[in-house]
Amino acid sequence: MILAGDIGGTNARLGLFTSQEGALSAVTTHQYPTQDFESLEKIVTCFLNEYGNEITCACFGVAGPVISGRSQGVNMAWPVDRTSLTNTLSGIPVTVINDLVANANGLTRLASQDYRTIQEGEINPQGNIAILAAGTGLGVASVNRSDGKNRISPSEGGHSDFAAQSDEDIALLHFLRKQFGHVSWERVVSGNGLWHLYEFLRAREPDREPPWLRDALAEGDRAACIAKHGQDGSSDLCRLTLLRFAHYYGSLAGNLALQLYTTGGIWLGGGIPSKLSDILTEPTFLDAFLGKGRIQYLLEVIPVHVVLNEQTALLGAAQWAATNTGTT
Repeated sequence: MILAGDIGGTNARLGLFTSQEGALSAVTTHQYPTQDFESLEKIVTCFLNEYGNEITCACFGVAGPVISGRSQGVNMAWPVDRTSLTNTLSGIPVTVINDLVANANGLTRLASQDYRTIQEGEINPQGNIAILAAGTGLGVASVNRSDGKNRISPSEGGHSDFAAQSDEDIALLHFLRKQFGHVSWERVVSGNGLWHLYEFLRAREPDREPPWLRDALAEGDRAACIAKHGQDGSSDLCRLTLLRFAHYYGSLAGNLALQLYTTGGIWLGGGIPSKLSDILTEPTFLDAFLGKGRIQYLLEVIPVHVVLNEQTALLGAAQWAATNTGTT
């Protein structure tokens, strides 16, 4: 039995899987609020106490850079350590990988209903792939397939510099720089980024925020509130925020497609794109994706997909464990 985990700054998903002749089967999965626990070991213990089974190996995809089996992501409340997890799991083989490596590894497990296509493009089976995942933070990974084998490379590209192009972008940069000093793409294209964009637009037109929306934003998940009211037609300000988010997501995806020459496709993963797939299929995203001047023709043939299956990283972690430990 394989124990797999997708560990983010907001939620931790754990699952038990079997693997027979390369085919994964989920036995059970459960999601926990990350902030409610003191450590991943506590979450794992809670999960196994309720769903426990004889575990032969484990793999955890974690939001943050992994160095020598240990990770402390900027959006994580606590570190994740392979040695400590191995001790908790009675010495079985444990692997800790970046969550975008797990996401990229899970793409091969997706069926047609697990994603939504924004641009069909022309599929190149040997072309590079990239996944750009917006959730609590912003993750980036690439898959090199030039020799027929998948080589996944993690990155911390979400922390690279936000690239302002227009006067509007420059105004946003100035607005965010006053708060954070360094302005990364994660400050814009993420759950927190939705809130930052909303604040920026509200500061310019404060009368567009009605009292009921101000109260709703104060009550809970601000990104979820903006997404809800931006899509149901109840707030023009929230809708404008979502369109601005789609613009920057598209611009960054286009940059990544050029940097990595992703003729195999760009995938939009994480918790946000699946909830905003209708917004992302409007022209705003694709206009920004394609808007690269003289080289636009290259981007017009690159497939772009939104991942709808929220367990993609969990599947990828389970597959990683099965492949690298020989578990069947």
